[in-house]
Amino acid sequence: MRHAKSSWANEGTPDFQRPLNSRGERDAPRIGAWMQENGHCPEVLFSSTSTRTRETAALFLQELHPAPTVEYYDDLYHADVPTLTRVIQKADSQIESLMVLAHNPGMEQLISSLKGKFEELPTSALAVFQLDILGWDTFSEGSKAKLLGYVTPHDLG
Repeated sequence: MRHAKSSWANEGTPDFQRPLNSRGERDAPRIGAWMQENGHCPEVLFSSTSTRTRETAALFLQELHPAPTVEYYDDLYHADVPTLTRVIQKADSQIESLMVLAHNPGMEQLISSLKGKFEELPTSALAVFQLDILGWDTFSEGSKAKLLGYVTPHDLG
């Protein structure tokens, strides 16, 4: 998932510290509700440590029951695909479902590679994949994956 829409209201705010705007605050729980309704609740969430990803997580996690365990990684802030891959490979082998909450362009590139064609990933967009891997340590951007769901706030009306 890409973080929800962030605010640009205060131009002096460093990028890492930008909070969500009102649209982001509205969209994040809607995506969480969609996840719950469609049975896509992860066991564990790996999230970037930026303000907007933390706020996104807090809002959509309110809709997930049971809520996943959350682990924050500085490396996920504006991570490229190799970095995203390395963080995903750190997941415990006992975890069956993992969610990553981070930033573009890395998330868009990773999702496009798993899907096999370019997929735009606007704010609050979520792609759900079933992976054909032996364990998280074998995950790569070329892993065989089946898209189970893709949703944006626009899709939810």
